[in-house]
Amino acid sequence: MTIKRIMMFILVIAVSINFIACSETEGEENKSAEKRAVSVEVKTMEGISFSDYINVVGVVNANQSANVSFEGTGGQLKAVKKDKGSFVKEGEVVLEIENDILKANYNAAKAQYDLAQMTFEKQEQIFKENVNSEFQYLQSKYQRDQAKAGYDLAKTSYEKSFVKAPFDGFINQRFFDVGEFAAPGVPLFQIIDDNSLKIIAGIPERYADDVKLNQNVEIFFPELDLGKIEGKISFISKALNPDNRTFEVEIRISNKNRSIKPEMLAELKIFTRTYDNVVVVPEDVVAKIDDGYVVYTVSDGKAVQKKVDIIKRTNGQVAISNGLVSGEKVITVGYQNIVEGENVNIVN
Repeated sequence: MTIKRIMMFILVIAVSINFIACSETEGEENKSAEKRAVSVEVKTMEGISFSDYINVVGVVNANQSANVSFEGTGGQLKAVKKDKGSFVKEGEVVLEIENDILKANYNAAKAQYDLAQMTFEKQEQIFKENVNSEFQYLQSKYQRDQAKAGYDLAKTSYEKSFVKAPFDGFINQRFFDVGEFAAPGVPLFQIIDDNSLKIIAGIPERYADDVKLNQNVEIFFPELDLGKIEGKISFISKALNPDNRTFEVEIRISNKNRSIKPEMLAELKIFTRTYDNVVVVPEDVVAKIDDGYVVYTVSDGKAVQKKVDIIKRTNGQVAISNGLVSGEKVITVGYQNIVEGENVNIVN
């Protein structure tokens, strides 16, 4: 064997040994890569009912509130029967206007009417007995009716001097003092019925198709320790406010302990729609891609990218309608650097 052949033989053996060594190294690296896995935490999905809602702020108003004025021709305020802070029943006298002349006119008209009524009854009786003429009978009837009209007018004028409560409620303000002149139509006092209240709120016009009568509303008063109060929408305005492009809604609530005051602010959660059997995930696990949104799930120890359709984002949660089903495991921790098909190790 020549030296040249010996050298060729040695070279072939060296190359073969190097190839075998490289192959073994690559195999070990591949096995190591296959064994390497990213530690993640997951949440198993469950189909639940999810309610969509609108958050707005409303203002409390009394269900009934009135500034009551004097209906007569005017007069001095004679007496205050019920003052500020007093509870009154419907028809109860609150203020009395000077009425001595009205009372005298009333008494005179009543006496005249009583006499005319008595005269008519006598004339009617003797007319039936054919003692007097029909003319005398009709004349007495006319005089009775005329006296009755005068009596009714005097009675009404006198009764109007007693200014009464138009409904049950509290006297909230009194605008006149005794001795001051009360002109017709000028408010004398304010009465408020705060046993039942209404909350008025403006809803942006983009929600016009979502808000309906009798929808459930959760009500919170930041300044009161009342917790959650439930109500329903009782009124929806037919027109927008052109200044702020909102439409008005009303929610009626009870106020039996009278802790809620008119003009207070209320935080409202108006429930517009309920979705059944949807999946809800933390908002930060949903990633934006060019043509939509994705989350990562785990299947057979590998990360799987799932495209999803979002219904609503609220309070750090996302409701999903398509792409996930109950029982799937969504990666909630460790998803940031995961790629499709990567090995994962669930640690929770």
